[in-house]
Amino acid sequence: MASNRYHSQPARRLTVVYLVTLSLLLTVGCSSVDDGNPPPVSAPTLHADGIGPYRLGDPASLVIEGVSSLIGGWDGDSMTEDGTLQPAQCEEEVLRQVSWGNLVLFFDEGGEEAFAAWAYGYDPILGNSDNERGLNLTTEEGIGLHSKRTDVEERFGDRVSIADNTVIDLATFTVDADDPVHLIGSIEAANDPDAKVLSLENAPGC
Repeated sequence: MASNRYHSQPARRLTVVYLVTLSLLLTVGCSSVDDGNPPPVSAPTLHADGIGPYRLGDPASLVIEGVSSLIGGWDGDSMTEDGTLQPAQCEEEVLRQVSWGNLVLFFDEGGEEAFAAWAYGYDPILGNSDNERGLNLTTEEGIGLHSKRTDVEERFGDRVSIADNTVIDLATFTVDADDPVHLIGSIEAANDPDAKVLSLENAPGC
């Protein structure tokens, strides 16, 4: 009996080691499958006063480099000479604009360039609202270009006001209108609970 006891313990230990090793190999094998797609990147959140960790007033170089590190290099910069993007005329002010598909950031020109505004929805290079880069950006409340009017109403609650324009079949909304810097947006159809958000931007913006 003593002989069986001392020989069975190493056998059990080997079995446990084998099972643990097999489990680890299966886990690593499953997680390392290369499907040809890059690893997912955490998209920066849209805020009334900025994007991701960057806020209005931050230096242009910091914001452009930082946003590029999160979502990839920009598509157009009005400071370059390639002609793909022109400076933005915002009332009486001319602003530098840098675009990543349908995300556009605006910066004060001259001297210390600073982050001045942002807009999400319209691609100024392609001239349309197609989400070519698949950015899928959202606010803290989860509102993005995929969201419906009902999502906007439910998630912002009494912070949002919506105005319907039946003449052009469009709705616009404002969040926290009393704040000096706030969020505004548009919805692709008037009086339609299933209509999707067409654009988001900070106000006052460009």
